Amino acid sequence: MKNNGLSASSINNVYSHMSSMFNFALQESLIKRNPMLMIRKERTPLKKRRALTDEELNIILQYTRIRDYQFFLLISTMLYTGMRPGEVCGIKWESFDAEF
Repeated sequence: MKNNGLSASSINNVYSHMSSMFNFALQESLIKRNPMLMIRKERTPLKKRRALTDEELNIILQYTRIRDYQFFLLISTMLYTGMRPGEVCGIKWESFDAEF
């Protein structure tokens, strides 16, 4: 798969699915051993991450405030609370405590 240009994460995804399939076959007594145990997983290189600078944050906030105020509120909430997009999207009015 690597020779065909697949990334390490794609190869690991295939590995995980195949291993799960063989584990199921093992549980169902269709096979005696999971053949995936003999295959070494591909190492995924760690990606270097960095925090946004104050200038970058200000640019994002200024741009979104002018272009799309609802998106600005979403981005602001994420930046100031550390919440992930899925967490912010799951917020409901009932989630807020007025007695704070």
